[in-house]
Amino acid sequence: MNKHHLKNNAGMALLTTLIFISVAVMMLGTLLRRNISQSNLTELFENHTEILYAVEAGLAESQMELEAREDGILGLEGFEPIFSETNELEKWPDLESDVYDVQTSLTNPGLIFGSYAIEWFGDGRDSNGDGEIDSEAERDMYTIYALASLQGVTRRVEAVYHGGDINVWRNAIFAGAGAAGGLINGNVSIHGSVHLIGDELPEGELAIAAIELSGTSLIHNNYEGLDPVLAARVPALKLSHVEGEFVEDLEATLRIKNGMAGLSGSSEIGQPQETGNGFKERMKGTFVSDGWTGTAVTDDGDRGDPGSVWSDNGWDERYDVGSRVPFPGLSREWREPVTGEPIPNPDTGANYTHEEYFSEVLLADPAIKTDGIYVGDIELAVDGDSFYWNATTGVTLTG
Repeated sequence: MNKHHLKNNAGMALLTTLIFISVAVMMLGTLLRRNISQSNLTELFENHTEILYAVEAGLAESQMELEAREDGILGLEGFEPIFSETNELEKWPDLESDVYDVQTSLTNPGLIFGSYAIEWFGDGRDSNGDGEIDSEAERDMYTIYALASLQGVTRRVEAVYHGGDINVWRNAIFAGAGAAGGLINGNVSIHGSVHLIGDELPEGELAIAAIELSGTSLIHNNYEGLDPVLAARVPALKLSHVEGEFVEDLEATLRIKNGMAGLSGSSEIGQPQETGNGFKERMKGTFVSDGWTGTAVTDDGDRGDPGSVWSDNGWDERYDVGSRVPFPGLSREWREPVTGEPIPNPDTGANYTHEEYFSEVLLADPAIKTDGIYVGDIELAVDGDSFYWNATTGVTLTG
């Protein structure tokens, strides 16, 4: 037996084993590092997602407060924003400061968030950059600053919102229920806003249009072409700053919650904007959820491409007010004209409906609901120093 040969084999086997073990350790270390890295990345992603959800929650809460006529400040009461010459917030609030009563996530106690809203009109700044401090163009404009922090990481969002009066009486046409023939059909000229709910249009049948404009039908954002007798009875329109000039503006919008918008023939919604004529042609906004149909619409395989719609926001935006504007009815809640608050019915525990409030309160003593006489006080929203009494004779009560 060759002992030297055996020693060489043993040495080679030991070297091979060492190499194998070294490679295995290296692979194990690589896998371990990769696993740790993936775990850290997963945690960072989850934290990032939670932070963004919290920021969105702050934005939504502030928006809801603004809609309820509150200040839109969530947990950051006492914060005093300072702006640069370019209207940028110079210093964001520190959520960790004891000065603020920030919100805490219910599912993650370490996640904190807050938001702060500012109304442009009345803030003493040229917020929209038109060269004028607190111009009319800034009315109903808001900025919401929302931020959230988790484990030392903070995300901040600045969002701009434009509020508007979506009262049903601010429309040339407001309609609720629909039928197979559509809500509006034929040759019409509409000067002002149109808001269609289409509550009874069958769901899933997108071929049904909530409005059918054909021939020379139109929806316009001005009174151009209106009968002079009618135009003389219309109050002066507000002026808006459009493309370097101040022009009359109806602020007309088209909103369709259910059902399509039909355009055929030479019908149009809005007009191409022109300068020098003293009025605005484009619609303020167009919001149609189900899309467009008709001979003046190109089939693009999706929601349709209308060729005769001119609007500040284009034509592809969907319905934007959710369920905030139901069709008014006697069975809906009564709300006080000044405060907008509902009134509880002491007999049922629910809020008064319009029908109940008129019959049991306004036309009766609440204690004797059938006497037909109201002996309480009614708060009226008076415009200036006069209250309009008779629309036919023009008689007013003043003082």
